[in-house]
Amino acid sequence: MKRFDYLAPQSIEEALALLSERPDANILAGGTNILVQVKEKHRDVSALLSLRQIGELHQISKKDGLHIGAAVTMRQLANDPGVQQNYVALAQAAGLVGSVQTRNMATVGGNICNASPSADTVPPLLALGAQAV
Repeated sequence: MKRFDYLAPQSIEEALALLSERPDANILAGGTNILVQVKEKHRDVSALLSLRQIGELHQISKKDGLHIGAAVTMRQLANDPGVQQNYVALAQAAGLVGSVQTRNMATVGGNICNASPSADTVPPLLALGAQAV
């Protein structure tokens, strides 16, 4: 595997600053797709910018509707009592993603942005009128 830089911002502001300095960086959340693509040489990267240490991206909030951080894992989404109760299709879709190990790593943001035909959370999000910010 070719060497690449690993960028680990602590905040959204720091991530945006790093992206402006390194527009070549690929964003890494759970890594279930991009790391496989890099390893199998289907994607060439010079830098990965990790979202792992940006706490607010790992949160689910139910204030004024449902707000899901881009780095929320499928397991987190599927097991959230409020999502299970009020957004049944979304909880079920998240619970069907890959294996247990994949659900522990795969993120909502990655599931939406990877453009995979198996973007399991996209149909319920569309049906619920979700908006990406």
